[in-house]
Amino acid sequence: YKVSIPLDVYKVVRHADLRDVRVFNADGEVVPHVVTRSAGSVSVKSEPIELRRFPVYASEKSQLGDLDLQIKRDAQGTVINLSNRSGVTGQNKLVGYLLDGSKVGPAVKEIELQWSDSVANYVGSVTVEASDDLATWRTLAKDAPITRMKFGDHMLDQRRVKFAATPLIYLRISARSTTENDAPLPELTRILAIPAELSTEAPRTWTTIAGKPVANKPGDYEFDVGAQVPIDRIHVELPQMNTLVQMDLLARGSEKEAWQSIAQTTAYRITQSGREFNSDDIPINRDGRRYWLMRIAQRGGGLGKDNPSLKIGWLADQILFLARGHGPFQLAYGAEGVKSGEVAIASLMTTVDGKGGIQAQSINLGPPAALGG
Repeated sequence: YKVSIPLDVYKVVRHADLRDVRVFNADGEVVPHVVTRSAGSVSVKSEPIELRRFPVYASEKSQLGDLDLQIKRDAQGTVINLSNRSGVTGQNKLVGYLLDGSKVGPAVKEIELQWSDSVANYVGSVTVEASDDLATWRTLAKDAPITRMKFGDHMLDQRRVKFAATPLIYLRISARSTTENDAPLPELTRILAIPAELSTEAPRTWTTIAGKPVANKPGDYEFDVGAQVPIDRIHVELPQMNTLVQMDLLARGSEKEAWQSIAQTTAYRITQSGREFNSDDIPINRDGRRYWLMRIAQRGGGLGKDNPSLKIGWLADQILFLARGHGPFQLAYGAEGVKSGEVAIASLMTTVDGKGGIQAQSINLGPPAALGG
């Protein structure tokens, strides 16, 4: 099983590395556990998207790149009409397709060509090109092989064309014909765009701490997080509009330790044309220290009379444990003087079956209860 560590645990643990955490079963036995860090980003897989397609026919000697195409668009910018301005007659050959990818959104890493099952055997190659303006084209894949062949009960099916992930507006596909006997490109029934997986930041837990001015030290403000959470994002909240300051962020694990510099940055909160602009979040290396100090340069008047706040964000660690024995299970934490009790069970998640490992079931914690005071 796996469970995310809540703020209540971070407030009580004696060590930022969570060495004083144990999991017990109903018989009071310690069960195997390990603390795992949450990934800073997650991959988001998108479903294939069908592209609007426009077949292009030309004379036997024409190629798609040689055609002078007239393009029209609707109000949404979609291609709605193609015509051959050159006036060539006898257009009896399918030379390719123009595709509208303006509504796809994410970057695309491959396309899949589909045609009727009545075309049982086809071997050929296509060139895929991309354009932002329908005038200038860049090659994504040249002479990429595609085939669909059936022999008895066997099927060889390769109708995907791969290329480097790229945002698409328009595509064109042209079939290569080297001899007069080459099979023409089949009439395509669907063309699918396969989006590249997107990476997005995992959601963080955020809390805001009010700053307290340090006596006899203008521009210094102290913050007590009240817990040893694994901070990796910090946002400075300035009290007054139209403020810009140079500052140094420092941290320490206890009130007896010396301050250590973590980041030097510029923080601002300004308005322009009725809109408010704030400085970005500050990314830092994971830091579980409880006490923080904001040291603001006094050039330009500092902050004025009001105090700043510090908004901190973190990705909660997870406890991964094996449910040996009888439940319910207890997550215990906060004991003094204990050494790490972790075991290497995280490898089970990737190596047991060779296909991604055992999948841990997520569970929730009940309310906390005091054990040893």
